[in-house]
Amino acid sequence: MKNWIWLHPDTSETPEKWKRQFNQFRQAGIDAILPCLYTGSQTFYNSGHLPVAGEILEGMLPIAKATGLELHVWMIALRCNIPQIQKEHPEWFCVSRNGESSLKKLPYVGYYQWLCPSVPDVSHFVNRTVAELASYDQLDGIHLNYIRHPDVILPAALQPEHNLVQDREYPEFDFAVRKPVVLYFIKNMVLIRWTWKIQL
Repeated sequence: MKNWIWLHPDTSETPEKWKRQFNQFRQAGIDAILPCLYTGSQTFYNSGHLPVAGEILEGMLPIAKATGLELHVWMIALRCNIPQIQKEHPEWFCVSRNGESSLKKLPYVGYYQWLCPSVPDVSHFVNRTVAELASYDQLDGIHLNYIRHPDVILPAALQPEHNLVQDREYPEFDFAVRKPVVLYFIKNMVLIRWTWKIQL
C-alpha cells in the first residue's frame, strides 16, 4: 500500500521549498504526490492550448524523482472556466433539461461551468490535455477529476448550504442528457459504450 498526498501548487513556491517539503514527505512515509496542475481555468505546466499560470510541473518532476517520490498529475477534466473557450465554443457546455446552458445558468456555485462529454470536440479537448501531460516522460500518472456531469442531486448534507431541498431530480440540475444524443439513441436504439481511451 502506498501513501499519497494531494497538493495545490502555488507559483510563489520555490524549488528549495519543494526540496524541503518533498524530503519531509518521504520522512513521513509519503510515496507519491498528486498536484493539481490543470484547474479548469489554467495550467501549471507549459501547455500549448490552455492558459499557463506557471511551469510548476517542469520544476517539480526532477525534484520528486531525486527524493524518491512518484509524481502523478491531478487535472480537472470537464469543468471549464476559460473565457476564450466559453466565448468560442458555447456549444461545448452541458445543457439542463430546462434547456439552459451551464455556461449561463450555473448550478450551485459560480464556477460550475461544465463541458459536455457527449460533444465530440470536448473529448478531443480533454484528450489533447491528457496527451500534453503524457508527453512528460518522468510523470508517473494522470488522474482526471470532475470527469462527470454536474450533480443532479447534491448530498443531503450540502443541500442546506445552497438553500435547497432536492427530494427528486429537478430539470434545472439535470445536465446529463443532450437532445441530439437522446434523438440518436431513440432513432438507432443502440447502446454505445463511452470510452476515454486514446492512442498516444
